[in-house]
Amino acid sequence: MTNKELENLARELVLKGLNARQIHEAALEYLTEEELSQLWSIPRKNIYEFVTNCLDRFACKPPFLDLGCGRRSYKPEITERFGVDTLFIALDHYFPDDKTNPKRLPNLLADACYLPLPSSSINTVICTELLEHIENDNVVMAEISRVTEKNGLLILTLPGAHIPKHDKPPYQIDHRRYRKENLNNLLSTHGFDILYFENKSLFGLEINLFAVGQKVR
Repeated sequence: MTNKELENLARELVLKGLNARQIHEAALEYLTEEELSQLWSIPRKNIYEFVTNCLDRFACKPPFLDLGCGRRSYKPEITERFGVDTLFIALDHYFPDDKTNPKRLPNLLADACYLPLPSSSINTVICTELLEHIENDNVVMAEISRVTEKNGLLILTLPGAHIPKHDKPPYQIDHRRYRKENLNNLLSTHGFDILYFENKSLFGLEINLFAVGQKVR
């Protein structure tokens, strides 16, 4: 399959409004599992590169909160840069079945809508691919704002408008996708200025939205 044919196929399947499982099944008529897996991993690789670059580029400092970390907390990357004694809270609302890498698992179980943390207690919040799973994302953003110190940072990633929904009940339900204007409104409403924004596309389809916000009020 040529690159143009692949682009046309991707756009056709996504713009039909199919979910991730349906797209996977349809694409297997044209691609191998290995080829499809490589394409499927691109958004996650983009997220990892963005977050780790932010740790080096911006004035991130502890305490850290990795909100909705699942089984991929950034604890190894944080401790490598800031030391093993760095205060790092990896929070999720459930403990993943996959425990193959204990260093990446949550160390605090809680609801992101009711964070069990004091106000202004966190300097850097990492929030990757969480808000789309929250019925009311403003509630979580209000909690993020509450626990973040003034001038503290929020490293935020969201699925772009064309990422297909991929529900994994009961823990992961997709409520929405985002565009830049949604992100701008969400952060400004809750006291954050955007220091940096970036989006990523594949085959002309928006797959990632990235932002670094600073708490200003």
